[in-house]
Amino acid sequence: MKRLLIPALVCLTAALAAPRAAAQAKDPEDIFTKTSKPGKAAYRAFITKESPRGIVLQGMKTLVPADDITDIFFQVEPIGVRINAYRPATLAEKTALTSTKEAERTKALQEALSKYEEALPGLKEGQPFAKSHIAYKIAYLRYLQAQATGKEDDLKAAAAKLQDFAQKHPKAWQRSRTLQTLAQVQLDLKQYAEAEKTYEELAKADVEDEVKQDAQVQALLVSVQAGSSLQSEGEKLDSEGKGEEAKAKFAEAQKRFGVAEGKLQGLMKELPKSSRQQFRARLALAECLGVAKKTPEAKALVKGVLDETKDKGLRTLAYNTLGYCYFANKQWQDARWEFLWVDMIYNQDKYEHAKALYYLSEIFARLGEGDRSRECLDLLRTDQAFSGSEYQRRALREEKTQ
Repeated sequence: MKRLLIPALVCLTAALAAPRAAAQAKDPEDIFTKTSKPGKAAYRAFITKESPRGIVLQGMKTLVPADDITDIFFQVEPIGVRINAYRPATLAEKTALTSTKEAERTKALQEALSKYEEALPGLKEGQPFAKSHIAYKIAYLRYLQAQATGKEDDLKAAAAKLQDFAQKHPKAWQRSRTLQTLAQVQLDLKQYAEAEKTYEELAKADVEDEVKQDAQVQALLVSVQAGSSLQSEGEKLDSEGKGEEAKAKFAEAQKRFGVAEGKLQGLMKELPKSSRQQFRARLALAECLGVAKKTPEAKALVKGVLDETKDKGLRTLAYNTLGYCYFANKQWQDARWEFLWVDMIYNQDKYEHAKALYYLSEIFARLGEGDRSRECLDLLRTDQAFSGSEYQRRALREEKTQ
């Protein structure tokens, strides 16, 4: 899944590094991309068109792909003599994303949200791209607030805001990341059917083929997660002596695994051989097999991927996948070694690194190595590189309940 927080931080830091005079709509926009140098926009031009695939800039024939854009700083023009709340919003957002103090972060996040909400209706007409962008910022900041609190009502409100943006701005360049974020919130709420539907919507959107294919894989992984949840419910019922109810949950979980397995097998045949998407589909199938208690088959699939690719990102995903398969089957020692590969060697992807640390903390605790467990959790909770990741949020929520 794409991680949105760190790219947003990079672009905001760059955008605000060199303050300018009062923003005016007659000036071109600053477009920041993954290749932007610190403090400098990759492009400074007017946007003439946007779509879920990206943006078209005045004087350019080629499209700036949506996946390459980290942020855009607009030269907005407010109505009449109305105070321009847009720049204060971006400044507060930067503070919210960089502060290591929870109270300061929370305050800045609320200030940024309030200023963006003030800026949106205060823009003059004729600035549709700026209005769309600010609307996205509002939806995304609500998501960050909800992730910080972890409260169900906040998560539901964030999901509604993201869904509203997706419906009202179907041509926005942020469509892919909006749907991905919405699916993540739905997963946090254990709304598996809704998350699967969101990924299926992304798979049908006007986005790059690679994004569509990833969305197809993610939709099936959601089905696997739903099965895992049912299996966990069954184990809980079984421990409570409710054998018949547990049996029904196990049967339903296996049914879901079977459906997902069949669809993943079919998808693998459709994807280009040895493509990144096919490797991801193979690893998704391995996870499905692993949680379905078919560990040897899962291991064979993962080993096949490791034998066939030197791509660090895929190898990271492979080790984490096998680690999770072992973890799901309570093979703590085997799981530990797989996650350690990611922690010690393949730690470039901070989302996957955070995942490895989270499960290592669980494994070390089960193996009676409390100091190592706490070391993993402390790093996960405090390292700014993991900000916004699902696993850092889990660790922080668990800290509050301890």
